[in-house]
Amino acid sequence: MHRLAVTLGFLFAVSGCLGEASDLPGELAVYDFAATVSEGPQASSSQFHVNIEVMSLSNTTVETDVVLVVRRLDGSLVTERRFVGVVFHPEELWVLAESFLPGTSDRGTLEFDVVVYRHGTDEVLWRSPKPSQLVVQ
Repeated sequence: MHRLAVTLGFLFAVSGCLGEASDLPGELAVYDFAATVSEGPQASSSQFHVNIEVMSLSNTTVETDVVLVVRRLDGSLVTERRFVGVVFHPEELWVLAESFLPGTSDRGTLEFDVVVYRHGTDEVLWRSPKPSQLVVQ
């Protein structure tokens, strides 16, 4: 009987370890991402379409807000789009097609930057090391 209790105790302990992955303690969590922004198919002359891919290289699940920032080459803001509550699991890819209406002065080369914030705190977890540049016709 004692052996059965020890065996059951061991199985419960092991099954607890094999259950759903939980968040790592803060000091062990690593948040890293990779992002690409590329021109999407242009359906109309008034809207500019981009494809955004963000890959989680993190070692834990995290809820984020992904922000696409579009700027002119002089640094002035064209538009900013915030995608709220995007949950990333380790090694998960998030793909989005986005469009915006460029103004008449927003033709030519624009910079597209991706920033990943921790949802609810606005802590910057990752920022594109170098913005993508795309030409808006």
